[in-house]
Amino acid sequence: MTEQNTETTDSTGREASDHERLVILQDAVKTLSEMKDVQCSDGNWNYDPYMHGMANGMIFALSLFDDKRPEYLEAPKVWLKDIPNDDKPTVASAI
Repeated sequence: MTEQNTETTDSTGREASDHERLVILQDAVKTLSEMKDVQCSDGNWNYDPYMHGMANGMIFALSLFDDKRPEYLEAPKVWLKDIPNDDKPTVASAI
C-alpha cells in the first residue's frame, strides 16, 4: 500500500495537474496575505511582543513568495497591553 500525498491528489486519488497546484498555491498565498493584513492592523501587531513577532513572521513568509525584501514592523515604545485603560468596560469584559 502506498501513501498518497494529499497536497497533489484529489479525493479520488487523481494526481493534481500543474495548473491545479498553481491555483492552490495562489489561493494559499492570497489567504496568507489577508491574514497578514489583519495581523498587521493597529491594535493587533502592537498589542504585545508575541503578536508583533507573529506579524513579522507573516511578513517574512510572504516575502518568500514575492521575492521582495521583507519590511518588518519595529516594536513600539510601549505595548498596548501595558497601557492602563482606566477600568473602562470593554466588549470582552461584558461577555
